[in-house]
Amino acid sequence: MEKQDAINQGLELVNRSTIAMLGTNGKDGFPNIKAASVR
Repeated sequence: MEKQDAINQGLELVNRSTIAMLGTNGKDGFPNIKAASVR
């Protein structure tokens, strides 16, 4: 995938999403949600 295609797909996802969650994956494989935002 070209860099610009990845950027465009990411922007499309952001534009149609109503909830965003920021997190990491722990060593045990489970997600650790750090922040959430509702639009």
